[in-house]
Amino acid sequence: MTWALGEANPSLIGLTNLSLASDVAVDATALAVDIKVGVSRAGQDASVALIASGGDSWATARAFTVDLAAGLGDAASVTFKGYIAAPDGAAPTVKGAYAVSSSSPGEVKIWALGAADPAVAGLADLALAGGVDLSDTGVSFSGAGGVVRDGERATVDLKAAGGPDWQSDMNFDVDAKLNVDGLARASYLGAINVPAGKAPELDGVYDIAVPSPSGAIAWATGAPADPGLADLSDVRAGGAITMTAASLDASTKGSAGYQGQSATFDIAARNGAGWEASRAFTLNAKAGGAGLGDLNFNGDIAAPDGAAPSVNGAFSISAPNLRALASLAGASLPADNAKAFRSLSAAGSVSTPAPNKVSVRLKSLQFDDITASGDLSVEYGGVLNVVANLNTGPLNLKPYLTTGAPTESVPGWSKEKLDLGALSSVNGDFALRTESVTAQNFQLGVSDVRAKLNRGKLDLNIKELGVYGGGV
Repeated sequence: MTWALGEANPSLIGLTNLSLASDVAVDATALAVDIKVGVSRAGQDASVALIASGGDSWATARAFTVDLAAGLGDAASVTFKGYIAAPDGAAPTVKGAYAVSSSSPGEVKIWALGAADPAVAGLADLALAGGVDLSDTGVSFSGAGGVVRDGERATVDLKAAGGPDWQSDMNFDVDAKLNVDGLARASYLGAINVPAGKAPELDGVYDIAVPSPSGAIAWATGAPADPGLADLSDVRAGGAITMTAASLDASTKGSAGYQGQSATFDIAARNGAGWEASRAFTLNAKAGGAGLGDLNFNGDIAAPDGAAPSVNGAFSISAPNLRALASLAGASLPADNAKAFRSLSAAGSVSTPAPNKVSVRLKSLQFDDITASGDLSVEYGGVLNVVANLNTGPLNLKPYLTTGAPTESVPGWSKEKLDLGALSSVNGDFALRTESVTAQNFQLGVSDVRAKLNRGKLDLNIKELGVYGGGV
């Protein structure tokens, strides 16, 4: 090749022993071709054998019966047996059966490219067989087979069909199934459209089951299992999706296991034109863990590139066993008093009126025995700024202020200083009206308090204070 072109072709470096043998018989009434090609690289011999024949109209119809076989020693083989026609001015026709096998896909990649490919490292026993039917009325394709990596076998079963305009609209009806032994299973049934220069479009139903997410990802990537996923198991999801450039309508229901606990989810997302850029959706979501908690959200969310995410909708939260939920999340709650941090429930609405601000309107809140309602907003991105306007029932703070063994209540006001140093990184403006307040050494009746917190300095404005049956 260097002699012919004056320069070396990198893709041909290392090829040796090229051979070509042919037997051709042709006349106006028939065509018969028998061609054999061989070439070597790095001690591996590749071969191609082609037998083609045409009848008495082969010169005009350009129609041939084909038997093709290619191989790379014991490492790989490809076969096709069928019919091919390519008449002038008409769409080509291909109909036949194919088979592909490779005992070592990695060796094939090295032979073809001259270098190893980590993506196929560890793959073995690749096999795929099926049929193809292409004509002016449409196209259909089928394939079934599998491949082994690290002792685990993955199988695939694919059927696809397109109409007469499939080459221009790239629209196919697809029935696809994938299974990795003991690690993952997935299926899709519906339409797939792949328009040129645009994102794929879908309209179908799917089902996914992943008993071992860490194992499935390790199998797919060839990398070691991610220890961060070790506690995640039995992920299952199924639903429907209609996705085009004009709209998105998707739903999924499923479950997942984490540290032996099972959680369920039910999510539906919808949006109109421009959703790919805005990444804005109307979302209806439910999630729950048996005995641990439930979360519901109905509203709008958006997460556009280069901009802060936004949310606006109604929510409800229920955590009847707050300590167990915190432990599952890897957090620890103070263990001094078993009556504290038992349960939490809330309902209301949440919004993001600014990129660094979250506002919550609480229709109801219950934290252990404390009930409340009101408004809360948090601004972040620097010093945390909290604004709250809350109404509560009886506010018993003793379970949260006591440490160690319970101390005997002493009448009168405590002279101990209140240490607010831990709040120096928080600014706040709080309005609190409560039916009563009970702390370690005092008890108040109906009280209305305004408080401003600025870097650890507290400014109190007591509008009403019920003290020992009286009031101020």
